[in-house]
Amino acid sequence: MANLAWGGLGIKDKISYSVAVALFASGILLAFVCAVGNDWDIKTGILLYIAQSFVAGGSLMGVSLYFRNQLVEFEARFKSKTN
Repeated sequence: MANLAWGGLGIKDKISYSVAVALFASGILLAFVCAVGNDWDIKTGILLYIAQSFVAGGSLMGVSLYFRNQLVEFEARFKSKTN
């Protein structure tokens, strides 16, 4: 089975996960800053950014995990047929 630890990931996966985490963090940080700074009133534009950052981050993680899982399955099937 493939190594799923951070050190075992390729550069594409590391960039993808890093961008996804940065999107999540920016959404959470912006929500907190805007809520505290505006008496807990978050404007529509800010909510749209937060939602889009969560959707984009989740999509990046989901697609990366899906393709990584497909690659692991392909390698397992290939090894079982060659043995």
